[in-house]
Amino acid sequence: ACLHNFIGGLILSPRYFENCVSDLRRIMLAYTESAYTLVPPETPAFSARQLSHLRTVLQLIENHLFEQLTLDQLAAEVGLSSKYFCRFFQKMTGMTPFTYINARRIEQACDLFVRERTTVREIAERVGYKDINYFIKTFKRYCGMTPKRFSSRYFGSVEYLCQY
Repeated sequence: ACLHNFIGGLILSPRYFENCVSDLRRIMLAYTESAYTLVPPETPAFSARQLSHLRTVLQLIENHLFEQLTLDQLAAEVGLSSKYFCRFFQKMTGMTPFTYINARRIEQACDLFVRERTTVREIAERVGYKDINYFIKTFKRYCGMTPKRFSSRYFGSVEYLCQY
């Protein structure tokens, strides 16, 4: 029921299509690299409250993905301390809040590089990076190549869906 409500909320999101494409690409990549394994039966299930907190925070992140978010803002949204919120988010998603935000921003940048012929600086700014050097470094860490190389390789291509 929680998953159904979560997906229902995503469909109403203004960036529904872009989110679906990014999520499908991430799932395909993880599947092909055998990143998904069976969850051991002793793994505790998350409570409805934890899932509600996660849903709230993820919605906040998606609504403000390209803006500067602070740890205090995210933690306050669900009424947790910053320190506890970091542990909570990592337990629920397997990554820190800012690793998650960077990954989502880079996914959106990849989509833009494939769909539009524009400068690296413009895309960096559009996805929320004020420092172009930090954007290039982060992009390279997630994609294994510079944004310029990615753009020249995948602009107008559907091939990248299977790559990234």
